[in-house]
Parts: sequence; C-alpha cells; structure tokens
Amino acid sequence: MGAVDSAAASGAAPAGSTVLGDSAASAPASLGATSLPVLLDASLVQDEASQIDWVVQTAEDGTVRTVVLDVPSRADILALWGLSDNVSSPDAQEAGTDADADSLDAADKAQTDRLVAALIALVSPSRAGEPPAPTRTPGTETTAKQVVTQWADNNIGSRPSTEAVSPTLAFTLYDAEGNVMHVDGDGLIVPSGGTEAKDLPATPENVKKYLGMDAAPSARTRQSAVNTYVSTADVLPTTVVQTTWVQDEDDNGPIYDPETGNPVYVSKNTTYRVEWSMTDTAVYAGYQRNAASYGEDAADTQYLQLLSEESFRIVGKVGDDTLEELGKSTSGYLYVDVVVNNQVRASYEFEDLMADGGNSQAQAGIGGSFDWLPDEGACSGVLLADLPQYTVTGEPIEYRIVCRGLVADDDYYAVSYDNSASANHGAVVDAAYEGGTVVFTHTGATTFTAYKRWFDGGTPPGATR
Repeated sequence: MGAVDSAAASGAAPAGSTVLGDSAASAPASLGATSLPVLLDASLVQDEASQIDWVVQTAEDGTVRTVVLDVPSRADILALWGLSDNVSSPDAQEAGTDADADSLDAADKAQTDRLVAALIALVSPSRAGEPPAPTRTPGTETTAKQVVTQWADNNIGSRPSTEAVSPTLAFTLYDAEGNVMHVDGDGLIVPSGGTEAKDLPATPENVKKYLGMDAAPSARTRQSAVNTYVSTADVLPTTVVQTTWVQDEDDNGPIYDPETGNPVYVSKNTTYRVEWSMTDTAVYAGYQRNAASYGEDAADTQYLQLLSEESFRIVGKVGDDTLEELGKSTSGYLYVDVVVNNQVRASYEFEDLMADGGNSQAQAGIGGSFDWLPDEGACSGVLLADLPQYTVTGEPIEYRIVCRGLVADDDYYAVSYDNSASANHGAVVDAAYEGGTVVFTHTGATTFTAYKRWFDGGTPPGATR
C-alpha cells in the first residue's frame, strides 16, 4: 500500500497484511496469558466497528485456533487521539450543528478542518497522495510545410511514382525565451541544455510524447505539372500546452479535502512553441539531388537530375614513358567542360574531379567524380563518371574533355582527339565527347651530330661522288 499508515486494533494483523512499523498504531491482543501488539492495515478500519477472525495456530491434525480481532471504527480512532469531543465531523461542521465548531473563529476553524482532513487521510484507503500526471495538448493554431520536387529527366518512364516520394517531418520545441526543450524522465517539458532535442523525427512515439498527438502527421505527394511533384503536410500545431498539477495552498499551507482527506490540486498550463521542418533525404536510384536543392523560400524546392554513365578513353603514345609520367606532365592542363546548347556553362580542372580527392566545390558543381580504370600493361585507360543529363531547368547537358595550355617546345606531349566512337560528334577534332578518346603523343625537336664515311676506294680530285 505504499505510504498508507496502519491503525490500532485488538489482536494481530491478518496473514498477508502490510505492516508499516513506526507509521502504525498498536494495541495488545490477549491469547491465554499472552498479550501481543497488533499492527492492522488502515484499509480494514471502517465507519463502524467490526470483528475479524484471525487464525493464530494450525495443528498437525488440521485443528486451528483463532482469536477475534475487534477493529475500532474511525470515530473510535479519533476518540483515541482525543479529538472526538473537540472536533466535529466534516458533515457536522458543514451543517452547522456542532456548537464547538460554530464557536471557533475563522482561522481556528480552517486549521481544525485541515487537521481533521489529515487525520481522515490516515485511515482512509482512498487517499490520493500523488498529483495527476502531466499532460500535453496540441494548440489550435496550425501551419503547413511543403516540398516541391522538380524532375530533370525529360519525363522518362522510370521516374519514381508520387507514392514513392514522401518527405519526412521533424519538429523542435521552444519556450518563450527561445530555449530548446525536451521531455525529461518525469514526463515534464524542461530545457534540454543543448541541441540534442532539435529536429526530432515526427514519429508516432515522439508526437505523442512531446505534443500529445494521437497520430503522426505525414506528407501527401501529388503531380502538379509534367516535371513537378508537390509534397504537403498540413494541420501541424504551432504550439503545445503542457498541463501540470500542484497542490493548492492558502495562508495556512497545503489544502486537503475535508471529506476525503485527499490533497486538493490545481492545474497549471504552460504554452510552448513548435517549429516544423520537412525534407526529402531519400535516395532515388539513377538520380542525383542537386546541391541547390533547398532554398529559403516557404515552399522549398529540390531538383533531382537523371544520371547516366559518361566514359572517355585516354591513350598515351609515349614510348618508354609511364602513365605516371604522362599524368605529371599533363596535370593542370586537362579540363572537363559542361556544355549546354553548344555553350560551355562550366569548366573544371580534371584533377579536381577525381574520385580519390580534389576540390569538393567542383565535385558539387558537376555533380559527380571520375574513376580512372587503367588498362593492364599499357599506357592507356578509361575515365568513368555518373553525371547529370539535364540541367535543373530541363536542358540537355553534354560533357567533353579538352586539354588547354600545353606549350609546344623541344619535349612535350601533343594532344589530339578521336570521336569516331562518340554519337553525333564523329567529326569533332578539338575536344573528346562521351565515348571519345584523348591521345597524347610524346613530341619534340632536337639536334643530332653525325659522321659520314665513304667506302668507294678513293676518287680522283675533282670527281663527283
């Protein structure tokens, strides 16, 4: 029974009852010439006196010996404490029939009521010692979040369906001072002391725990145009009200119900601000989310670009030189151009686009990085990359590799391009397009010293050899 006190009785406690030590009153029980103190569970004390048969001994042959416990009434308990002659029952006080109570001034009467209520609570099995648990209720004002998905894929048939696109929601609680809040082990909203409670996923468990919502909100996606999906989540509460309970007090201290002895609790409401976010972090096979996806507009927009594998072959006609030597000599001269409508929109140094490192900004701009697959035993290899095929506005993209800045001198690598295997660019000789080849040829100029010997048996002076 936890913190419920025990009351006095004649006899001993029945088997299985709770004995609470110093918090219980006691009285002797007579068993032949033996007197025993008895601790009796307070729930057995009723408005009227009662008796309980208590089995005190069971013989081997099954014979039992019992004693009768005389359980006093609540009024008897009050009389035992010397209160029955001075303090009326709560009902009598309310009806105004008790002369002693009527003679008390207001302060004494309030104090007496409090004492009576506390005493009733000691012997009342219905005492509610704890306040109700805190509750949370979503506010009535709501907001909505939206994510617009622009597909840069020329309306290809393999695009994901609207059902497959479902951005996720998250929320953060703030108090009036802007502190991030969380729910502690006691179920109360308190300052988190950090940022770990920011952007909580809007799972059923979290929205119930933090916001008091019975169901988690989710996004609905529809197609609004040929290349546009719109995902919306609405009816998102912007506030949550936490209701806690504290014991009511007056000038004389905590207040108890004079009839039941239960503490009187009053509610306290505190409102917290809820901020929502919605993002799509899903990976869609064959697509790349552009780096410029999420803007600062109320309706965030993401761009998903269709990817396709681009390949270029590099061949070195370099004699005894190695690929490593070729790479060192051409490093800083090889570029990848992004061509849209026959115009170069961007150009990146090739070494910044290699998969094993390089400039992350350049990688983000082109949307991918290259892998180098060398041919075994030859000074050649293939460059591969999955690259976007359309701009965010739907324009087709072409990629080309070009060498710039190589200076012809006495010893250098001349560059040429072979696009015979590249669709639509077979005659182009100033760059290598998808499927084309970049050829480096070790070239240069030098001087030679030679000696000439004649083996003709000699020739008379003036003769022509």
